[in-house]
Amino acid sequence: MPDDAKKLGANIAAYELAYYRLGRTNSTPVIFNTQGDSTEEIKVAQIVHDGDWDPSPSSLQFLLKAVSEQTSGFVNYRREPVDLDKADLFNYPLVFLTGHLDFTFSDKGVENLRNYLERGGQMLISNCCDRQAFDRAVRREMARVFPGTKLEPLDSTHPVYSVQFDLTGQSSGKLRLEGVTRDGETCVLYSPGSIATSWDREPRPYLDLPDPSDARKEGINCLVYAMTH
Repeated sequence: MPDDAKKLGANIAAYELAYYRLGRTNSTPVIFNTQGDSTEEIKVAQIVHDGDWDPSPSSLQFLLKAVSEQTSGFVNYRREPVDLDKADLFNYPLVFLTGHLDFTFSDKGVENLRNYLERGGQMLISNCCDRQAFDRAVRREMARVFPGTKLEPLDSTHPVYSVQFDLTGQSSGKLRLEGVTRDGETCVLYSPGSIATSWDREPRPYLDLPDPSDARKEGINCLVYAMTH
């Protein structure tokens, strides 16, 4: 019917215009200049996979800049895309995984990631925009990496909630974290509520995302936890 068609058209236009600013932001990833007086550079690996591995190109960059500014020491953090099949993961203290869609690691990638995590590496995962397809893929692929082990909720006493900022009262809801713990150490941190999507502070009008300030604090906590464990 004509009236219904007009309403649908108006909804489509409103949706597209609401994301216009975000589209412009994501089309030009932010690269921050390094600090001239920095004494060290630490590279954080972002895993390239067969899904949409980089849906928000600037989010991790904003978090790494915030970590440099709000933690002690003069350290530059830099993002570097890596292929699990090829990259030497042991060059990186932390690997980051995100996306919206389903993805699958190769058998070689699973083996490399298992070796990396068993030897002290750390992994941070954020479900971009809280998508079910990505969540299912994360749980399936981590079960391949560590058979018989699954992601478990981290309670409020876990040090990741207090290592830099006190977020112990926010261990549920959008800031909740899950993890894989082996030999008493949590080597995988997973945000089902999509903290990374809020790191660039760009609005996503039709999504229920964490508060950007709290999401950045939790992201910093995750990085500080990884660097100290």
